[in-house]
Amino acid sequence: MGIKEDREEFNATGIRGLLRQIMSRQDEGFIRELPDGWRGEIISERPLAGSGPYLHFRRGYEIRRYSNASREDNSFTVCRAEL
Repeated sequence: MGIKEDREEFNATGIRGLLRQIMSRQDEGFIRELPDGWRGEIISERPLAGSGPYLHFRRGYEIRRYSNASREDNSFTVCRAEL
């Protein structure tokens, strides 16, 4: 694969690329993180409790990364995106 293909794949599945897509198209969105932590997938609604980490973007608010490790876990960290 060449550099152009690598960049396109990263922008399509990488967390920063997915955030860029959501921020330009929607007022609110969710990204479920894949196990490697660098890639993810856009999902239509908040994931089930305990199903793993995800990011939540809502226009006008900070980006939050929820750890979502168990059903009772609702802890989050605030993320800063430099796109």
